[in-house]
Formats: sequence, C-alpha cells, structure tokens
Amino acid sequence: MTLANRLTMLRVVLAAAVFAALMADSPRWHGAALLLFGAAIATDWLDGYLARRMNAVSHFGKIADPIADKILVLGTLLALIRHKELHIPVWALFVILMRELVIGGVRLRF
Repeated sequence: MTLANRLTMLRVVLAAAVFAALMADSPRWHGAALLLFGAAIATDWLDGYLARRMNAVSHFGKIADPIADKILVLGTLLALIRHKELHIPVWALFVILMRELVIGGVRLRF
C-alpha cells in the first residue's frame, strides 16, 4: 500500500476521532475535534500531493479518497447537528448528503 493510500486510511480514522470528540459534552473535546479535523484536512492535501509527485496514483486511491472525504465531512456535520446552540437544520445535512451521493454516483459512472 502506498504512502498516499495510508494517509487516506488515516483520514478515515481521524474522521471517526473527530466524530467521537464532537459527540462528547466537554468543550475540551471540541477543541481536540478541531485539531483532529485540521490534521485530517492536511492528510487530504498531502495524500494527493504525494500520489501525483511520486506517480503513485492508484485505483484504490481514486475510490477511497473521495469516500474518506465524505466520511469526514458528513460525520462532522452529523455530530454538529447534536449541538442545538449551533442551529444547524437537519434538512441541510440531508441536502448535502443527497448531493454527495448523486455527485459520487455520477463520478463512478464515468
């Protein structure tokens, strides 16, 4: 497995950690979620950079990278909806989820 693919898999693990930290009731965990989310964003940029620079673009990476992105973004939004003081409407998550599924489906077809 290439380094870029390992970073993609790390992003999935970080997405789970972000979700767990946001589900906690302590503001300290919410700060940790922000740092973890930042690390996940960095791995997204880095895995793409490394795959192109090392000419290590793989079929696995082409599929796993957008899935990891969706897990990170949608999991974060789902966890944030729990916090009523943010006033995030559930319909917004639904619209974003539907968009991701439609666009992802179209991309896989072509």
